[in-house]
Amino acid sequence: MRNCPRCGAPQADGIPTCDLCGMLFPGEKKPKTHKRFNFAGVFGLLCAILAVGSTILIFAMAEKMDIVEDPYETMAVVIFLLVGVAGAITFPFAGMILSIIGLKKNKTPNMTGKGFGIAGIILSSMTLVVSVLLILFIVFFFIYELGST
Repeated sequence: MRNCPRCGAPQADGIPTCDLCGMLFPGEKKPKTHKRFNFAGVFGLLCAILAVGSTILIFAMAEKMDIVEDPYETMAVVIFLLVGVAGAITFPFAGMILSIIGLKKNKTPNMTGKGFGIAGIILSSMTLVVSVLLILFIVFFFIYELGST
């Protein structure tokens, strides 16, 4: 048993650093620490990118709605439009939640990937605002169309 030269706490033999103050004992090598990657932030950013894709799908299908004349093709366009709306609603929230989890986990030691969490939060919040405005526009457009017929 030996004592730490800095704080004087008793330490077991074979341990390279003091358990209390963390000082490296003379003649010992600092143990290697392995960095772990934070995948929650990456998945949050991926969800935010999928939300952008869903918003683009909504715009593409809304534009195609005027061109289509075949009823089966119209049904396919409506289904894709609904898939886009569902993605535009769910993906920004999922991206925001996962990115926040990624930032919280990044405070643990030896964790990397903080930038993915920050990018996911920024992109998710921007996409959430655009998605809400787009969905409100679609709802008001259909209310206006139903009222004018």
